[in-house]
Amino acid sequence: MKKLVSKCSIAIMTIYTLLFYTLPVYATVSSEVTRTGYLGNVENLAFKIINYILGAAGLVAVIYLIIGGFNYITAGGNEEQTKKATKTLFNAVIGLVIIFAAYAIVVTVQTAVFGTEVSDINPVINAL
Repeated sequence: MKKLVSKCSIAIMTIYTLLFYTLPVYATVSSEVTRTGYLGNVENLAFKIINYILGAAGLVAVIYLIIGGFNYITAGGNEEQTKKATKTLFNAVIGLVIIFAAYAIVVTVQTAVFGTEVSDINPVINAL
């Protein structure tokens, strides 16, 4: 019986909250919002997602560089640990080269196919 009363009171409070405590929405027309929306078209959204993925991959590669450098420093002359750390550093550098190449390809495709400028792709470049 207590469970039923508890469930009913939660349901009544939820319905009451949804019906009577809604806030009014004051919509205005902004000159910045176009008919394509905030993100623009599908191509811009796809390239933004690709840029975020490449940024995350670059962060992972830098973390592996730090881990490899730490392992190399703390190897203490142990040949096996030194080889393992060197391999980690080498793989991280290769990963960074691949990430930079992928970013260059994405920028090239976007400028060649869709005709956007590099400043449109990454707003950080505008700040420089």
